[in-house]
Amino acid sequence: MMRKLLSVRGIKFFFVFLLFLSFIDTRAQNISGIINTYASVTAIDSSSCPVNITLSSAAGYNVGDTVVIIQMKGATIDVTNVSTFGNVLNYGDAGNYEFGIISKITGSVVGLKYRLFRSYDPTGLVQLIRVPYYNSPTVTGTLTAPAWNGSTGGVLVLQSPGTITLNANIDVSGLGFNGGSTSVNFYNGTCVSNYFSGSSNNGQKGEGIVDDGVAYDYAKGKLANGAGGGNQVNSSGGGGGNYGTGGRGGDDLNDCPSGATGGDGGINLIYSSAANKIFLGGGGGGGQQNDNVGTPGVNGAGIIIIKANTIVGNNQTVRADGQTQTTTIGGQGDGVGGGGGGGAVLISAPIYTGTLNVSAVGGGGGNTPWNTISPGGGGGGGGVLWYSGAALPGNINTFLTGGAAGIETADGNAHTNGSVAGQPGGTLNKLQLPQSTNTSNMGSSSAGPNQLVCQGSVAPLTASGGINYTWSPAAYLSSTTGANVIASPTTIGVYNYTVSVTSANGCYSYAGVAVTVVTSLTANAGSDMTICSGTNLTLNGSGGQSYNWSPSTGLINPTNYTTTFTITASGTYNYTLTASSGSCTPSTDGIMITVNPNPLPTLSGFSNATVCLGNSTSITVTGATSYTWSPSKGLNTVTGQTVIASPTVSTPYSVTGSDNNGCNRTSTVLISVSVNPLPTLIVSPASITLCTGNSTMLSAIGTSAATPISYLWQPGTGLSNPAVPVVTASPTATMSYTVTGTDQNGCYKMATTNISLVSLPIISVSGNETICSGNRATLTASGATTYTWLPVTVPANGQTVTTSPISSTITYTVTGKDQNGCTNTANIEITPSAIIATSDNATIDYGQTVVVSISGNGTKYSWTPSTSLSCNSCSSTIASPTVTTGYQIIVTNDNGCSVIDSVIVYVIKNCGGDIFIPDAFSPNGDTYNDVLYLKSKSERCILYVTFEIFDRWGNKVFETSDPNQGWDGTYKGRKMEPAVFVYALQVVSMDGSTINRKGNISLMK
Repeated sequence: MMRKLLSVRGIKFFFVFLLFLSFIDTRAQNISGIINTYASVTAIDSSSCPVNITLSSAAGYNVGDTVVIIQMKGATIDVTNVSTFGNVLNYGDAGNYEFGIISKITGSVVGLKYRLFRSYDPTGLVQLIRVPYYNSPTVTGTLTAPAWNGSTGGVLVLQSPGTITLNANIDVSGLGFNGGSTSVNFYNGTCVSNYFSGSSNNGQKGEGIVDDGVAYDYAKGKLANGAGGGNQVNSSGGGGGNYGTGGRGGDDLNDCPSGATGGDGGINLIYSSAANKIFLGGGGGGGQQNDNVGTPGVNGAGIIIIKANTIVGNNQTVRADGQTQTTTIGGQGDGVGGGGGGGAVLISAPIYTGTLNVSAVGGGGGNTPWNTISPGGGGGGGGVLWYSGAALPGNINTFLTGGAAGIETADGNAHTNGSVAGQPGGTLNKLQLPQSTNTSNMGSSSAGPNQLVCQGSVAPLTASGGINYTWSPAAYLSSTTGANVIASPTTIGVYNYTVSVTSANGCYSYAGVAVTVVTSLTANAGSDMTICSGTNLTLNGSGGQSYNWSPSTGLINPTNYTTTFTITASGTYNYTLTASSGSCTPSTDGIMITVNPNPLPTLSGFSNATVCLGNSTSITVTGATSYTWSPSKGLNTVTGQTVIASPTVSTPYSVTGSDNNGCNRTSTVLISVSVNPLPTLIVSPASITLCTGNSTMLSAIGTSAATPISYLWQPGTGLSNPAVPVVTASPTATMSYTVTGTDQNGCYKMATTNISLVSLPIISVSGNETICSGNRATLTASGATTYTWLPVTVPANGQTVTTSPISSTITYTVTGKDQNGCTNTANIEITPSAIIATSDNATIDYGQTVVVSISGNGTKYSWTPSTSLSCNSCSSTIASPTVTTGYQIIVTNDNGCSVIDSVIVYVIKNCGGDIFIPDAFSPNGDTYNDVLYLKSKSERCILYVTFEIFDRWGNKVFETSDPNQGWDGTYKGRKMEPAVFVYALQVVSMDGSTINRKGNISLMK
């Protein structure tokens, strides 16, 4: 089963405005079917700029696309084998989602324009969904999404800045978390009450927001909103949950009259504006069977997110219903499956016209026709409608009921036998769809230091940190673009400018600068100060752009607005600060510093103490007005007249007391610690190894002169009672337990025992995952000591086995047991490799060649016979046979699978039979019949030729052995006069035949 800132209002408006303008989908506005694109997220680098998200495939995604990132799972649950099993301890990142915009794509990595403000863990099954924008679309056919497949799907997102008109439904019913399967066909007469099991003898749990392991996959406990499966014997699965709790599955009161074997319903998940999480409907639990007629749990519903300005309902339905188990079992008493949980519908729209129906009901549990004590399946919990307004509009009808409990139909009295209907769903208001607009840490940008200028002067502003800069507001600026601009405000006041900085990789950041225009400068050296001797004092000036302190005696960096006064001698010191800025008239201000002597305060009131190791003592001093203690180790505070000291060794503590002048001196207190002996403590066993799920007894024995001894085991996780000397430990992970024995003096001793929890063996299986169709595969398992295979292999229980002949894709499961008796499974899917090869025959004339080829999925080729072929190892080759020839081709693919095909090249012999000599030609230079040629369609099979022409006196005027050379009507470079000429022709063909011809030729002008 598949499971795991700008605060400036104008800038916010600008972002939203651009979002709608830039990414409106201009395709046809009539929509139906599946409109979103889905990819699973394998990695997220939130520290990069932009945020880099690695996808299973980036096909179908484009720069500028709006996307939704959503995490489907990742919650942590209680895994103790009690009724609280499956309760959510921590939601983690499960249910987190937000909108974003793609700014770049590199291979399978997409970058987002803004930082994610929520966290995501790809191990919790995160998907990225492309969201098309439409101006004002009309839904003309059912709008839906692909079913959740364990990594993607189950979510539909539709948005438009305009109006969405519904002329058809939007439906994601049954597309959420998967229902659990039935058990294997099993009966041993034992009624099982466990909440979890790794054995498929019990019904499988429905899928929920937790990525569970195989050890928890079966039995009646829920998996968060995934329902529990039916336990032995013949109990039914519970209903999946979401906003509403799923109903419990019924008990088989025939074999287990005490009940309590039906699957628990999936829990109700927490929906709130603060958390803003959304979830798929939980899957129903599967029934337990021993007559092979039980039914599985069915699927929960998906998620729908709609964002628009106006929605025209037209009495259509937005539906996210859990599936109902409708399969009717045969005349036996097997357990049946639970219904699926309702989904989540989120609608952000201020205006609704017409009637709109919203349905997120839970699916009904399965019925059983066997007898009056057979169990029905639990009903699925209802889903949620979350809308953006303060109140639900009156023209929206909601259907959020829980699914009905399954019943027995044997006698018409509809007994449930313990099955329970799902709880109804609910509504939430004031939906805020999270949008990634966070620009923090998107780049290091600066607008330069704040500027102070006098009226009539200008302030040069310089930005840095990017390649493109946009300044706002435009008032008094020389330009709104570029790194360097001039601000020329004309009136007194403070002018705040913001620069938007775009980096080379497309990230955005912002910086601000203030330009203050004054009539004149007013220097401020600060208030007069009184300090203690030896105290460094920092002076901070203001009122200009540049500064000078005088005299410079006793000052560090006197030309900076901030300077450090370092004189230690008591007395009074006067300094003058001169503040300047550009063309402004400089201004001055003075400050007087009084240095007081630093007397030693008299500290008293303290005393030594004797404590037990680990106890505390209170230390109080007097003689000053404030106190600082050091070192801090062992103290509850480092300030105050009284501190609590808990030293582990004799420690001298230093306390600094300050007098009424704020001056301080140091006095030292030595605390002597007398240590009482610690009790002795022995823990048994000192260490132990457990298989997962087992328990062990731990005992502690302590002795002390100051009895009795009290005990405390830590941590208390997995312990029966941590405050007694003997406890039962049932850890779920390798643990170190520490027991503390404390005697009546308060002295204590600690001892530790280690429990090594042996995890399930990690089973791996190897072998050829792709083999030639009809062959057998050899599989080898590792990670355990004994193995069992399904389907049956030869041998059935070996480490290395051979399968039956493979003709279709099949999955083999091996169960391995280690030396501790712990088991686990591994799967391998074997796919037969089929090879395809096709070719066509060809026909040629004698002496011709032809390209023959083979098509298909082969990668290696072997042609025979290889004679008369240009290449005997190519998929395409040139054949030049002289007789009809059949070629055999052996085609082999990458997996070593071969197939044989053949090609026949038919050779037609007709050499020289169509040789033709024209009886006239006119070499007059008009380009028509200017040259006399030998003509033949089969000239390629001519071996050689003798072509002679004589005049009427018997003189040879032309001779050639080249069948492609003709007579141009000249003899020894002189044009011949019109006359009749005689030719003699002998042709020898490649097939050995000879043709002799004679005749007349008329030369005309």
